[in-house]
Amino acid sequence: MPWKKILLDADPITIVDVTKVVTPWSGATTAAGNTIIKTPTSGKKVRVKDIFIWNASGADRWVGLRFGWTGDLIFPALLPDKTGFTKNIIGGNLEGDIDETLYLYSNGSLIYFSILGEEV
Repeated sequence: MPWKKILLDADPITIVDVTKVVTPWSGATTAAGNTIIKTPTSGKKVRVKDIFIWNASGADRWVGLRFGWTGDLIFPALLPDKTGFTKNIIGGNLEGDIDETLYLYSNGSLIYFSILGEEV
């Protein structure tokens, strides 16, 4: 099927995040509980664009992101050993409040993470 040109009265899609520069924040948990992923610069907030989490612990682990030490878990999941997940949020904004730290919660060590984000 040959390509066809489609004319629209207005541009219904605006893609601005595709060209944004993001910063990787990577690390691993060393114990159960919250592990700091990113503490924003004073007066700013953390915005997440892409998530990669991997369980290398040798056991099933509960994991999830949270803003603030006791914030609700975001994307909570039980990850079997040697599995993980990715989540692309480009086109949306997952962000905390001003001066709110982003944490990875897990119920044990050896959960590796790589988060792409920005401070806004």
